Amino acid sequence: MNESKARACRRPTKNPNEGDHAKEDSKKLIHSFRSVTDFKTNGIHFKPSQTQSLKDVKFESKWIYGKFYLPMWFVSLYTKAFFLNMIAYELSPNNSTEGIVTTYIKFMKSLIVNPGDVKELRESRVLFCTLGSDKQVLKVFQDLNTYGADNPYILKEVKDELYHEINKYYRNKLKRWTAEFIQTYFRSPWSVVALVATVCILILTFLQTVYTMKSNFHEK
Repeated sequence: MNESKARACRRPTKNPNEGDHAKEDSKKLIHSFRSVTDFKTNGIHFKPSQTQSLKDVKFESKWIYGKFYLPMWFVSLYTKAFFLNMIAYELSPNNSTEGIVTTYIKFMKSLIVNPGDVKELRESRVLFCTLGSDKQVLKVFQDLNTYGADNPYILKEVKDELYHEINKYYRNKLKRWTAEFIQTYFRSPWSVVALVATVCILILTFLQTVYTMKSNFHEK
């Protein structure tokens, strides 16, 4: 695989400036968030799309959280070989494909950077894995080399929407703090129990203080 093949996936456009803007938006998105776990920590949760089309990627913004829809995929011993063959085919200069597989793989590689990201996608039913561990699944994506090829127009709409919502999210401190609060105190049943216990202790302490103050007032 040489550099000329990698360039083959980049189709010429009538407006080169438009392509530059699309690539710049992608860079901004990557700089804003680096992984699935980063998205979840900041109130954006992953859900399976209704189809397995690689273009069926969308984002929905709710009041205090967002939903990021990705197509469901099965990861097995044959996944790596399948995607490597598809990437090689798309990067071949003798075809007219738009490079959807290569672009999607590059997008997923920016989301899956540690085993925790694989775990989140599994629990969200986006990834179904037959491999032994999340580390093995991570290595499958790490070994998929796209040679820097990318079609900036594929997934551009969802990337632009994500970048817009991320900026709006960070400008809204209440929304960000609410998402962080939910992620911190409601991520497991034990966290909820600990929070309820803490609130009860604070209420009892407050009531005891009020009762003591009233008793002292009546004694005087």
